[in-house]
Amino acid sequence: MGTNSNNGGAVGLAGKAVPVEWEKQIGIPRKWVVYFLGPLLIYAFYPDRGVTPGFPICYFGLTVTGSIFLLYTLLVHYRGEWHPRTVWYAGIVAEFTYLGALIFHSGGLESPLKILYALTFLGVVVSQPRVKDFIVVGLLGHLSFALALYFYYRSFSFYTSLLFWLICLTMGLVFLASIRVVTLLEASLKKARTIAAELEAKNRRLQELAVSDELTGLYNYSYFRHRLQEELGKAGRYGDAVSLLILDIDDFRSFDEKFGYVLGDQALSTIAALILRETRVGDVVCRYGGDEFAVILPKTWRDEACVLAGNIVETIGQHNFLIQETGEAHHISMTAGAATYPVDAQGDANLINCAENALFAARQAGGQRVQCYYNVLEELRTAGVDEGEKFWASLETLIMVINAKDKYTRGHSERVAELVMALAREIGLSGEETRILGYAGFLHDIGKIEIDRRVLNREGSLSDEEWNIIKQHPLYGATMVEPLPRLKDLVPVIRHHHERFDGRGYPNGLKGFAIPLGARMMALADSYDAMRSNRPYRRAMSVEEALAEVKRCAGTQFDPGLIEPFIKVVWEQEAVANGAPGSSTTWIVS
Repeated sequence: MGTNSNNGGAVGLAGKAVPVEWEKQIGIPRKWVVYFLGPLLIYAFYPDRGVTPGFPICYFGLTVTGSIFLLYTLLVHYRGEWHPRTVWYAGIVAEFTYLGALIFHSGGLESPLKILYALTFLGVVVSQPRVKDFIVVGLLGHLSFALALYFYYRSFSFYTSLLFWLICLTMGLVFLASIRVVTLLEASLKKARTIAAELEAKNRRLQELAVSDELTGLYNYSYFRHRLQEELGKAGRYGDAVSLLILDIDDFRSFDEKFGYVLGDQALSTIAALILRETRVGDVVCRYGGDEFAVILPKTWRDEACVLAGNIVETIGQHNFLIQETGEAHHISMTAGAATYPVDAQGDANLINCAENALFAARQAGGQRVQCYYNVLEELRTAGVDEGEKFWASLETLIMVINAKDKYTRGHSERVAELVMALAREIGLSGEETRILGYAGFLHDIGKIEIDRRVLNREGSLSDEEWNIIKQHPLYGATMVEPLPRLKDLVPVIRHHHERFDGRGYPNGLKGFAIPLGARMMALADSYDAMRSNRPYRRAMSVEEALAEVKRCAGTQFDPGLIEPFIKVVWEQEAVANGAPGSSTTWIVS
């Protein structure tokens, strides 16, 4: 009945090492059916009289054969693995012995229980024995019937009876017909099983295609969203963390343009394999977009996630991508953003947004690094000052509006806020003054809301008219914030953060210390972050290049008294970013 499987299915006797599962599942139940059916048929056909002069002996025979069947059942189930043919033949012999006893006690050739031989032969056919097994079973059945008749008639005279040979011929025909029917059924079942196996394989492949990326073999975006929701649900129930990494290949378009899309696809597949190699069992690696990947890290807090992301970025950066045609070894860098549930976000959409914001910040800072999500606004919120929920809602709304309007402001305001607060602490400003500068850092570009999006996001050079429009944004911002009582202290910082120490700034051309201290600090942090960010018309400067420019502009653009403390703050942040003890924010890959 098929081939053996790991879960122990029914098998044919033709196998070389077949267990007794077939006898347990089919043989023994059939024997017990025959055992109980025999007496029932006797009582059905002979309800009013003894069957033979020795009918009381029948009870003894039934008891003995029943005991044999019970013993046989126990042996098959608890003895373990026997030779399959021994088990099979033992069952056939026991069954034919019992059938012979029934024929003897129920009228010999006239017995209606001869039909039970057909049930036994059918069971033999289903077990698919070899040809010689068919012959042996036929001889055993004939012997059982003949012995029963001999003991019933006390002679072999029945051999000359036409009825005897008609019965034997009928049983033989039934036997052969059963063989033919079962063979046809088995062929049909085998074909059906083959078709079912093929369909199952195709369905499995379709299921894989539905959740996997064809190029890299990773999970696709659809599965990523489903799995992230699932992992966040588990983490919420059990109080665990889930971290999310979003990784982007730096300037992969240039690789495609230089080497072609075929090699680009090969590089993507290689990068996918490298990411898989660096992740752990249980981590979920997905293709997030064209040249972006996402990694779901269950039961992983921020520090561990950032270390793992750093390992991935470093591995990709150190890998040699060999170009077969030229033999050239090409290096590809990668940038990653990381965020963690529940410390950074609550839902899946918010967690993705936080990881994307961190990735954007890392790109703007020059790429080839890992940026863990850091919310300066949340730090201000938890600083112990009760500003009221309406204040925080208003502040967050203003930040969202400006980030949506100017794509280069996304992450910039937060980095400026962090820098200017660190500088405030360095020069000894009070906690209140530091907090006000943090708010101003978030809102210093709020006036850009009033400027046309096409002007803000223009990738080429601006005309004089457009530049004059841009220069109005500090005034616009100050005008927007001024009516808000809790933000009135921010107005001078927002209005004058583009003034220059030499008086050549805008909008009022203030000079030197006439410029409010907060505005002088904001100008320094704002300009430095702009230099460290990518723009369509130039690459981001390195730390050294940006600080060199800051020094060069001391006394002209910037307050010279702020340069040294600012440089100290920058190098302290870079030390943290490069993995100094206690760091959990950013790793720079050399």
